[in-house]
Amino acid sequence: MAGLVALGAFALTAVVMLSTGDPHPSIATVFLLAAGVAAAIGCALRASRSTGPRRRAWTMLAVAATTAAAGNGVVALLVGGSLGGPAVDATVGIALLIAIAGILRFPQETLSRVEATTRILDGVVGGCAALIIASALVYSQLLASTEGGGLERAVVLVIPVLDVIVVTAAASQLLRAGEADRPALALLMVGFFGYATGDLHYAVLDAEGAYTFGTWTDLGWILGYLMIAVATAVPGRAGRGGRRQRPGGIASTGAVFAIILFAGVIQIVAGVPRDVRTGTGLLWLLLVVAAAARQMLLISENHSLRRGLERTVDAQTADLRHLLRERSALIDSVGDGIYAVDREGRITLMNRSARDMLRLGGELDRTTHAHTLFHTDLEGTADPLAACYITEAIQLGRTTASEDDVYVRGDAARLEVEITASPILEDDGSVSGAVVAFRDATQRREVERMKRQFLSVVGHELRTPLTAIQGSLQMLDDGVAGPLPVPGPRLLRMASENSERLGRLVNDILDVERLSSGQMPMQIVPHRVDALIADGLGAVDALADARCIRISSASDDSVVVADAGRFGQVVTNLVGNALKFSEPGTEVRITADGTGDEVVVGVHDQGRGIPDDQIEAIFERFRQVDSSDIRREGGMGLGLAITREIVHQMNGRIWVTSEVGVGTSFWFTLPRAAGTGADGSDAAPAASSTSTEE
Repeated sequence: MAGLVALGAFALTAVVMLSTGDPHPSIATVFLLAAGVAAAIGCALRASRSTGPRRRAWTMLAVAATTAAAGNGVVALLVGGSLGGPAVDATVGIALLIAIAGILRFPQETLSRVEATTRILDGVVGGCAALIIASALVYSQLLASTEGGGLERAVVLVIPVLDVIVVTAAASQLLRAGEADRPALALLMVGFFGYATGDLHYAVLDAEGAYTFGTWTDLGWILGYLMIAVATAVPGRAGRGGRRQRPGGIASTGAVFAIILFAGVIQIVAGVPRDVRTGTGLLWLLLVVAAAARQMLLISENHSLRRGLERTVDAQTADLRHLLRERSALIDSVGDGIYAVDREGRITLMNRSARDMLRLGGELDRTTHAHTLFHTDLEGTADPLAACYITEAIQLGRTTASEDDVYVRGDAARLEVEITASPILEDDGSVSGAVVAFRDATQRREVERMKRQFLSVVGHELRTPLTAIQGSLQMLDDGVAGPLPVPGPRLLRMASENSERLGRLVNDILDVERLSSGQMPMQIVPHRVDALIADGLGAVDALADARCIRISSASDDSVVVADAGRFGQVVTNLVGNALKFSEPGTEVRITADGTGDEVVVGVHDQGRGIPDDQIEAIFERFRQVDSSDIRREGGMGLGLAITREIVHQMNGRIWVTSEVGVGTSFWFTLPRAAGTGADGSDAAPAASSTSTEE
């Protein structure tokens, strides 16, 4: 707002002064003094709001503006009077000296010694060029109109020289100052340039005897004061943290030589007056020396920087070579095969283990997709490329873990492997390739086959004598052998319980073998879920009564697609586990709700809960949360593994949520029969509830 007001005042002054050809000394006096007072007051107010070096800088500028305004006021009031010129020149000269000192008080950016020296030399070059131009255009006329000795001639030249110095100082500080002071310094430089233009124009016209106060020639002073006033109202801004332009850059070097060229052209066109030839020659000598010193300094620094960069590059190159050798040794020392591909699926890296397992010698084919190399048989056929885990990793950023695959080796033999594929992610999240790690799964699969065969044989070999034992125990219990002695019934009961436990273990072993081989028969047909749950709960009622635990169920009449017997086995396993790990007096709930195209069944207990780090592991074979559970509760940790396999083979999902000390919930889903309800609900929903208490 302050800047707009100042510019508006300047525009009004210009219109009034230029509207007619006649001088307006009274109007010029009013606006000149008003602009000077505004600049002085603005600098004083800015000083009161500032601290440290800025406070001192603005205070000195306020004093300079007051002094200069007073000098201009004397000129305006006594123009045509008897007051001599040297007194006024002294006032303005003092103001310019104070202004130069104030400009130099602004805080500067922290620069290196080379940067600071270079910017000082830039200021010397700019000042010399400005003085050379002024000597060609202004000084000859000033000296020609000056009478007297050397002192009088020097006094005439001091004001233009100080004008050039203050503008050069402002420009130099603008380059060296921080972001906070640059807007104000830019306006100060414009203001001092306008003031210097007014001084020089006045000096030339006055030397020719053609100066008239109150014309457009006085606008330079007014502009200078107004720009200084506007500068005091511009708030500082925080630094943006951008990269600082070095003074030895192409732009600054080009500007220096452009200034020199411009000064030379002006001198050639205007000529060199006889009176200033010596001074001009000295200025040219100083300018050339400063420019040469500047360039030599920059060349030396650039040479040092280049040597430093070369040393840094050499050191980093050596580090990279070391890292590459280290990475190569690390990858080659791994027993698993590892290879990397780019975005096109072409192999970029392969370790020694991968080459050995795949019987690859010589140079790798780096032009063909890895899927085509390892999945193409002798007939040239391969699985679809889109379904390959390499493609999924590259295009979808998907990680594949522990997937079985078959690779075609270099000798055309087939190799069973277990792979893990991971995408290579850049900082922006894009995928630049993938890494595949694999291991020979032939031996593992053979061990698994032998284990399944062993379990099957053991299971069948145990079942035959176990059946005979259970039959004999049943006959003894029926009294076929007559009454038993007093300890007999107790021993018979113990034998029967352990034979039943052994029978369940044998059945679990056989179920694991059949599920693993995919040979478990299932009749997957629609059933009402509430009826299946009721049948499954019937097998655990006795256990619930024995442990004093209440069982409740709540389900709708959704129709689920499942094998009735296996569904009951899942319910029995989950509810049986809940009963084993629940305290007497608590409750086990089973729920079932039809949602969309699936039925969600949940078994909830109030037991001890499962730690988070063991939730996934409990579905593995022969796993228990606590190893003491095997001795205390019985079982071999096969129930949940069997349950998961049954649910998966019935096209469902199973998971668990648990909180230690609160309880555990097992959830599983199964497909819902089509056409059993609209909008995901049954046509005739109903709730059934079964409760079994001690």
